[in-house]
Amino acid sequence: MTAIPLWTREAAAPCERVAHALFVVFANGPLANDVPLSMAKYGVPGRDHLAHVAVSEHAGEGSQEWVDGWRTGPLREIAAQDLGAAAAALDAADRCFTVDAKVQDPEDLGYLQTAWALVRWLAERGATVILDAHVGRFLTPGRIAAVDAEFDVRREAQIVFESEATEAGGGHVIHTRGMHKWGRPDVVAVCSPDDAEAVAEVIWEIADGMAAGFMPGSPRQGVDVSDALTLYLDQDTRGYEAELGLNNDARVLVQEDGAPLVGLGPRLG
Repeated sequence: MTAIPLWTREAAAPCERVAHALFVVFANGPLANDVPLSMAKYGVPGRDHLAHVAVSEHAGEGSQEWVDGWRTGPLREIAAQDLGAAAAALDAADRCFTVDAKVQDPEDLGYLQTAWALVRWLAERGATVILDAHVGRFLTPGRIAAVDAEFDVRREAQIVFESEATEAGGGHVIHTRGMHKWGRPDVVAVCSPDDAEAVAEVIWEIADGMAAGFMPGSPRQGVDVSDALTLYLDQDTRGYEAELGLNNDARVLVQEDGAPLVGLGPRLG
């Protein structure tokens, strides 16, 4: 069997947080039952990681409301954007499977690789659409990363720039989704459209560090952006977790005095 390179974490330390990866995999009709689960073929880095991932089927009349809950309302709008014409396969699905991985203080990301391996296995057996639930992203089987792909935080999470200016001074909220997958808070900031690209790059750097194991201290954590500029991750006293539907706690990236990042783009570029 060819070894699958393990996604490691360089700075992981126990902090009593649970990493949770959840995928909802849709299908129309029963899946093929003659496709064996090959660890090498689908990308399981080690047999021990299988113990952290559960696969459950949700089918039949009693499950229909639950299945529909993953493809209606705001999620249906996201599906239309992500899938295009392939959204028809989502609508046609009569069942779904959950691939659910939970690990407290994981030393590596092998559980996440294993969850993706099981998603690949379900896809080869006939599943048609995948929802990365914490990220809020729909995929077709052809868009699943290769078995030997290296970890990429930009594939495993996303940054959303909210189009509506809901904050004081015309600021927009920009935030991550998906950090729960490695047991870390999502990051929220407020900036202007002109700042968004530069702020996003800073947030990606923070997200990558958290994936590697970095956990912000409390009540705030300094983040050195350059020799001349330090930003801070503060506690979410505003309640962005609920407001944005993150299903995860959040930290807010601000200037030293707590001010938002509006107008800070030129100093970040």
